[in-house]
Amino acid sequence: MGLFNLFKHTNKLDVKKTSKTDDTVAIDANSVRSSVFKDMKVTISNTEKQEDDADYKNYDYVGYIKKEQKSVPVVTATVNQIDDDLYELNNLAVIKKYRKHGYAKELLKKIEKELKKEDAFSLCVEVPENVVKFYRDQGYDPYGQPMLKDNVWYRKMSKDF
Repeated sequence: MGLFNLFKHTNKLDVKKTSKTDDTVAIDANSVRSSVFKDMKVTISNTEKQEDDADYKNYDYVGYIKKEQKSVPVVTATVNQIDDDLYELNNLAVIKKYRKHGYAKELLKKIEKELKKEDAFSLCVEVPENVVKFYRDQGYDPYGQPMLKDNVWYRKMSKDF
C-alpha cells in the first residue's frame, strides 16, 4: 500500500442524531438509506418514530465527513429502544463509495458508547449472513437460528455492555 493510500481515508466522522422525522439529520439518514438499499434485496426495518411515546427512544444517527468545506453524510443507523435496557440497531448503511473506510465501525462505536452512558444492557441487530463477520469483529454474538427473508439468510446478533 502506498503512502497516499495510508492517509487517504483520514476524515474524522462527525456524528449527529435526531428523534425527529423531518429535520436535516433525519432527511440525511433517509437519503443515505435510499442510496444504499435501492438496489439491494435487503428488508429495510420499520424505522417509524414514536414521538408521542415517551417510554421509548428512537433515534437516527448520521455520520458526516468534511469534503471540500461541506459536511457529507456517509453512514447512518437507526436505534430503537425496545425495553428499559435493551436497544435494537437497524439499517446500518454506508454509501458505496465510502465503504471500507471504517465509517460503519466508527459510528457503531459511538452509538455503543452513548448507550452505555444510558445504562443500556444490550444492543441487538438482525443482519444478512454476509455481514455477520463485521458484527462478530465488533463483539456481537449470534443467537437463535438463521432466518430466510426475501431469499436472503439473516442472523440475530447481540452485544452486552
